[in-house]
Amino acid sequence: MFADDMKIYSAVDCISGSDDFQLQIDSFVRWTETNCLELNMSKCSIISFHKSGSPISHDYHLGDHMLTQVDSVRDLGVIFDVRLNFKEHLRSLVSRSYQMLGFIIRNSAIFSPNTIRILYCCLCRSILEYGSSIWSPYYRCDIESLEGVQRKCLRFFGYKSGFQVRRNYDFMRVYFNLDSLENRRRVSDMCFLFKILNDTLLSFA
Repeated sequence: MFADDMKIYSAVDCISGSDDFQLQIDSFVRWTETNCLELNMSKCSIISFHKSGSPISHDYHLGDHMLTQVDSVRDLGVIFDVRLNFKEHLRSLVSRSYQMLGFIIRNSAIFSPNTIRILYCCLCRSILEYGSSIWSPYYRCDIESLEGVQRKCLRFFGYKSGFQVRRNYDFMRVYFNLDSLENRRRVSDMCFLFKILNDTLLSFA
């Protein structure tokens, strides 16, 4: 038995657009019935991405089941909100990263700074960078919020290395050979764009 996700998208800018979208949903329902596929209704929902304060409201149905309107949805580990500003996702990232960093700090009393650095890159920084080409923030407050996790980690590196005076963030980054998270996201974005332009991006679509 294998489970998979199904997504149906449509640009809706008027009531007739809502009706057309419902027809697409009805067509999908008929397809599942023809192929004897059962849907988990508790996991089916609808989200409207918009910038306006009053998007077009419409009740959509999946067969006899009315779809629940949600303000955010998690897809492959990324939380999408109705405004696509990824604020909720960023809060989740920072929270999870601090938890992982706390776990590393609590269990690394006998580890060298280099070992802790490896653990940070593998277990903590990987959380902060997963799917960043989708949600990379542009507000300075969000950028600094993410960077704060690495700042705390570098302070711990300094403590483990016996630094008597707290050094600034840039010095610590250079000393422990860690680029800023912001710069790493920029490089990742440029690599992603290069692959798109040169048609080397692996895609199953």
